[in-house]
Amino acid sequence: MTATEASILRILRTAGEATRPQLAQACGISLVSINKAVAKLCTAGELQELGAIPSGGGRPVQVYRLNKEHSHHILIKTEREGNTYRCELERLNLMGEPEAFQKARYGYIDAESLDTSITAIAAAQNIRSISLLSGGNIPAAAIAAHLKSKYNCRVHTPSQAGILAARKEGTATLCLPPGQPATCAHYRYGKVTECGDLSLLPPGACWPPTQAEDRSLQVEISARLIQMICCILQPQRIVLYTPAWDTRQWERIRYNVVTKLKGNAPPIQFTEIPNRAAMEHAARAFASKVPLTY
Repeated sequence: MTATEASILRILRTAGEATRPQLAQACGISLVSINKAVAKLCTAGELQELGAIPSGGGRPVQVYRLNKEHSHHILIKTEREGNTYRCELERLNLMGEPEAFQKARYGYIDAESLDTSITAIAAAQNIRSISLLSGGNIPAAAIAAHLKSKYNCRVHTPSQAGILAARKEGTATLCLPPGQPATCAHYRYGKVTECGDLSLLPPGACWPPTQAEDRSLQVEISARLIQMICCILQPQRIVLYTPAWDTRQWERIRYNVVTKLKGNAPPIQFTEIPNRAAMEHAARAFASKVPLTY
C-alpha cells in the first residue's frame, strides 16, 4: 500500500465520504495522483462509489467511502491465569468496529495453538492484519512469524507503550507497569517505533519492599530510565505512564531528571496507567489503525 492510498483510507475513515478533489485537498497532493490511487483502491474493492453529485457548474463528481467489509483485523489478547492461558479474539472491520468475539483457554500457547480460533472467528473473511497482545510468558516472536506466514498479513506484537503511543511528532511514550519490564515507543516522521522491553532495569515486582509513603527507589529508577531515553532518542517531549503515584512522586521524578540532564530535559507529562477496560479500548483502536499508521 502506497503512502497516498494509506492517506486516502485514513481520511475516509474519519470523514466518512469524500470526492476526489476533497481528497486531493486533504492530502495536499495533485488530483492526478489522487485519481490513480482512488482507481486502484476501487479496483481492489477497498472503496465504494456512492454516486455523483453536482460540482458547482462543472461535471458532476463521484463520492467515495470505505468498503468496510473488504478486509478485517484480528485482535488477540492473551493473559496467564494460574496454570492456563485465557485468550480473547476479536474481528474488526475496516472502520475499527467489532464484528465477532470469541474466547478460548489453553494449557500452553505455541505457534499452532491459535489457528483453530482464528479460522473460526475470521469466517473466511480477508484478514488485513493481526495484533497479538501478550500478557504472559509466551513465545510471541515465534507465534507472530507463524501467523504472518500462514495468513499472509501484517502481524504486530505491540507493547503497552506502543498501544498508548502519543501521535505527536517527537514524543516518547514510556510505560512503567507494575511487575513488568518498562516499555517505550517513539513517534517520529509519522511513524511509531517500538523500543522493546527495557529489562536492563528491574521491574517493579523485583524492587525491595519499602514503606508505602517512601518511593525513593522507584523515583530514582524512573528518573534514570528517562535520562537514558533522552540521551538515546532525544525526544521533544515525554509521556510517562506510571502506577497510581501521587503528585509528589511525579514532581520528584521531574526534578531528578532536570538535575541529571542539567536543565536540558524535555517536557514530561505524567499520567496513570489505564485500567483494564481503558486498555482494551486502546488496544482495539490500535488494531484497527495498524495498516494505516504503522
